[in-house]
Amino acid sequence: MDVIKTYIIPGFVILGLLLIWNMSQPGIPGVRPLEPSDSIPTFHAVQADLARGSKNLPQEALGDGVPPNNANENIHQRSRESTRKSTMKNLEMAWSTFCTDAGRQQLARALDYYFGQSGNQIESYSKRWGKEGRDYITAQWSTTDDRRIARLVSETYERGYLDLSTLSRTTAARIAPLVKDVRVQGQPCKG
Repeated sequence: MDVIKTYIIPGFVILGLLLIWNMSQPGIPGVRPLEPSDSIPTFHAVQADLARGSKNLPQEALGDGVPPNNANENIHQRSRESTRKSTMKNLEMAWSTFCTDAGRQQLARALDYYFGQSGNQIESYSKRWGKEGRDYITAQWSTTDDRRIARLVSETYERGYLDLSTLSRTTAARIAPLVKDVRVQGQPCKG
């Protein structure tokens, strides 16, 4: 009971006095509260319009233009380069590495990430910018390094070091066209 009389009641009294004092103060000159405006859509309104496929959104709501003028495109370019470098590093490891559980898992993670990134970007750029976006991003994922990755994936599969069943279904589906005419030459890890 002493705690209530000593701390809690005086605390509420002080808080009440501060609120009354604050409310009695005049506003800051030149500052007025924000009010909703029809000229600037709210975040939720923009998201709802995007979900409905509205074409009447201001350019600010859609981003900074078509690729490569997208504000984040330089970040995406560096990410693509890093993804390629990491994937090639994994594909260039000694073949025997892929006979261990850790090696197979590392390869699967690298391929899942690479094909996940490329597939997701192709899908999202196509949805956002249509044919122009699809053409742009397809070219971005068709570099010499990307062709080398495709060749290394095909070669790894042909030598029997890559089993599509160890990959995610999405990644396996994206790799399947690369290896559809490739015949597996053996099972080097069985022995």
